[in-house]
Amino acid sequence: MNEQTLTCRQLFNLTPKTLEKRITEYYYQTQNSSLTIKYILTLRVRFQLGAEEFAFILKDLVREIFMNTKATRTMKRFFYYFQD
Repeated sequence: MNEQTLTCRQLFNLTPKTLEKRITEYYYQTQNSSLTIKYILTLRVRFQLGAEEFAFILKDLVREIFMNTKATRTMKRFFYYFQD
């Protein structure tokens, strides 16, 4: 399967609605929880840089990933960023 990944430019320039749709579709197509968590962590960085609309983006998807999938090294490493 040819995985279509998001670039840094896309992650920092697309609107929240578009990113939410693309990341959710990517996760449900590939079930790649590690890369999905990295994408969402990048959105958290974007929020910290001042984009208020990214405060709780994909909160339900993050909860589903951490509660229903096997813990990977990436998930363990970035768990503390998603405690709230």
